[in-house]
Amino acid sequence: MPRRRDEYLVSLDLGTATTRVAIGCWRADGSLVLEGYSETPTRGVNRGLIVDAAAAADTVAEAIAQAADLARVRVCTVLAPVGTPFARAFNSRGCIGITHEDKLVRASDVQQALAAANRVSLPSDRAVAEVHGQGFAVDDVRGVDNPIGMACGRLEAELHVVSDSLSAHANVRQAVRKAGYHLERILYGPLAAAEAVLTAEEKNLGCAHVDIGAGKTTVSIYLGGYPRYTRVLPIGSQHITNDLAIGLNASVADAEQVKLRCGLADLRRPRNGDTCETMDVPLADGHGPQAVPLWRVSLIVRARVDEIFELVARELDRGGSSAAACRRVVLTGGFCRMGGALAAAHRALHRTVRLGRVEMPSILPQFQSEPVHAVVLGALGRGRFHREQKSDRRFEERGMRTMLKRVAGWL
Repeated sequence: MPRRRDEYLVSLDLGTATTRVAIGCWRADGSLVLEGYSETPTRGVNRGLIVDAAAAADTVAEAIAQAADLARVRVCTVLAPVGTPFARAFNSRGCIGITHEDKLVRASDVQQALAAANRVSLPSDRAVAEVHGQGFAVDDVRGVDNPIGMACGRLEAELHVVSDSLSAHANVRQAVRKAGYHLERILYGPLAAAEAVLTAEEKNLGCAHVDIGAGKTTVSIYLGGYPRYTRVLPIGSQHITNDLAIGLNASVADAEQVKLRCGLADLRRPRNGDTCETMDVPLADGHGPQAVPLWRVSLIVRARVDEIFELVARELDRGGSSAAACRRVVLTGGFCRMGGALAAAHRALHRTVRLGRVEMPSILPQFQSEPVHAVVLGALGRGRFHREQKSDRRFEERGMRTMLKRVAGWL
């Protein structure tokens, strides 16, 4: 059903180190165009969790105001991609019997199977963050995308359900409300990013999406076109910065600059009186700069990077249902801004690795899509998907009401 007017979607990625806001125009022709974007330092968030509600609300208000001024729109509702270290995912199945005389699957049967798969029992402190379909099984035939019109005796729906901390979601909703906006929907950010950066072929053949942010690392595994395994690791690139701050006796801000400048340079400790390259790093007490050998910086960074990818490799082995399921890896997140990040991932994981970028038209001349934008831009696409589903349901309900009115008029 064609849409009659343009709509705006606003996504808010309240990250540990940086808050990003993207404003996309969903035009009547079906295209999604980026019209506003902002990045601000995050306050009141630690490892993906809000620890200061007032500071987090101020960050949200500042970030949205900057993006709204650039897009020249008035923002009322926002989408919030969230994925805390408490997020857990599992696969759920729902099965119903087809009792029609012709044994053909109808749309109502599909809805019943999905409802049966969606009946999950969660603890009182957890909430459903996202539900992704995994296709259907018609009798013993799995991997069916659209079973309507097929003959069978048993229809089974498969879902990938992600649950997260209820209090964490409530805190995000409260921060957005205090900033003066309405929260339209909470999304699971890592899967929204994966849907945006993975190709259809990668999802079908098997691929892993790894997002390394400041406070956490997420792993999502796709196979057969659908997500099969999701995990959040409470470790990220901020740990690299903290290691440098401690090891170099520098402030966190200076350690972050050192990390971005040096990255994962392949440097070795000099021998036999060879000179070594150094860089000036201010001391934490501010008394003066110190000459730090680059090989020392590389040694500190590599130790933490190796630990991160060791944990990622363990999750890939645990979640891969076949040997070929995780042979491809798509990398996103702020970690990718470090020099040598792609080479380090390839060397540590022993897999084919590429950087993931969201291909989205933009009217902002200075904006270039990078792996760090995957979550906030992917949330726009996921939000459009949910709005389309909501519009379709309203259209069906309106059509049903019209039909009932006509029948009542005939009677």
